[in-house]
Amino acid sequence: MRFSSFLFIRLNLMKPAKKIYLISQHFPPAALALKLYWYACELQEAGFDVTVITALQPVTGFEDPDYDNFKPSFEIVRLPVKHWGWGGKLLSLAGLPFAEESNWHWAVANYLKRRLQSEPGILLALYPPAASLTGCLQVTKSCGCPVVVDFREPFEPEAKKTSRWHRIEQQIVTNADLVSVSTEQLRADLLRVHGLDQGKVVVTHNGFAGPLPPARVNTFTHSPLRCVYAGGLSKREQPEIFCHAWWILQARHPELARQVHLTFYGLPTRYEKKSLLPLLQEGFLEFSGFVSAGALRRIIATADLGLVALADPVWNQQVPGRIFDYLAHGKPILAALPEGEASAIIKHSGAGIV
Repeated sequence: MRFSSFLFIRLNLMKPAKKIYLISQHFPPAALALKLYWYACELQEAGFDVTVITALQPVTGFEDPDYDNFKPSFEIVRLPVKHWGWGGKLLSLAGLPFAEESNWHWAVANYLKRRLQSEPGILLALYPPAASLTGCLQVTKSCGCPVVVDFREPFEPEAKKTSRWHRIEQQIVTNADLVSVSTEQLRADLLRVHGLDQGKVVVTHNGFAGPLPPARVNTFTHSPLRCVYAGGLSKREQPEIFCHAWWILQARHPELARQVHLTFYGLPTRYEKKSLLPLLQEGFLEFSGFVSAGALRRIIATADLGLVALADPVWNQQVPGRIFDYLAHGKPILAALPEGEASAIIKHSGAGIV
């Protein structure tokens, strides 16, 4: 299994066996969600009867056109959910957790309450958002179905957690039958903070999923050197650090700077417009916006170097999935990361420089 054989074995031991509901607000054709499609496919390949429960409208507002080429053989239920928008954001800033996601919480809970009466199964809820987890836990008390919560990233960094966030996290992990996390460090923290049994928390890495395109064998053979950054464009990542590095190189060794071409890919954001675009240089530092998952894989396959950034040290438990994409394509990595599990993977594997 590409995601986690151990997780699937544990799921097989649960009752009622074989029927599983995968709850994720984010799912194709929504952009940046194709790996969740492969996740559902692997569950199906493992022998589960899969039903995906997701939102009707993409949260990001972008859709991946590559999904039109897929013909899923599992059931997908798309729930109509209204997003609170700025009203929810203001309530969240006022200290109300999940205010932006409360409609999704109730949509999940109400649908499962009806569905599970006639067709019980295992509930596999993916974070983010937290409302997927809380919605499932609300109905499990009455239906008695096992709940597996899957943290694709830390629930909230320890440095940013309030007592309220701690209580909510504790309620989620203690009431769930099984907890899946994306890193060993996050597993150790959950065991330590909440006193969970060792066997209750398993690690499911943000690994590569789906077929690989043929990668170019000879790297560093092109001029200029083709570098690719594909990922988040926010304060959490601060990918503009690579632009600053290029401008320093341009000032000190202009002949070398002209041999480097950096292209950034990602969903347009306010942060990108403010912090990245002013640093671009035509022909050397370029922003190409959002591209489909298939197109991005082809771009990575023909690149010389993969770039990854995660600037804020409070997110040192997170491992960007793009690291595994670069590794799967055999691309060396240049990373700007805090000390943590992501940097350790690159250093210990000898896959690049941090």
